[in-house]
Amino acid sequence: MHPLQEDVTVLKDQELDDKIRELGKKLLLASRFPNQSVLQQIEMMLTTYKQEQSRRSRIEYEKTIAKSKEEVQTDLNELVNVDKR
Repeated sequence: MHPLQEDVTVLKDQELDDKIRELGKKLLLASRFPNQSVLQQIEMMLTTYKQEQSRRSRIEYEKTIAKSKEEVQTDLNELVNVDKR
């Protein structure tokens, strides 16, 4: 994480996407100049934003999988009706 970077966990998804897009443009511009330290700083910040985006996607995926498993169990329980006599 870049030492001067804001806390990325408090950003909304749209704000995170905007920051990634903005830094991508700055990275492209910085790559045209010989100052490699600026390029490295931008890459470090961009990596932090992308990691946060990946973390959020993974959490959402895990929630979706858990919900799907629950729905399947519920559906199976409703389909299987075994009367004990």
